[in-house]
Amino acid sequence: MTYGENLWLFFTLLFGVIVVPGMDMIFVLANSLQQATGKPSVVERSPA
Repeated sequence: MTYGENLWLFFTLLFGVIVVPGMDMIFVLANSLQQATGKPSVVERSPA
């Protein structure tokens, strides 16, 4: 593969390994902060 192809592969893997789990962590953090303030959460839970 050429240098350019390797570079695109690197950035694609970097996005998949770092950015996608980071977005999930941001969602979990925002959801927990909303529950701590008493606001309705992003994901509604059924009453147990």
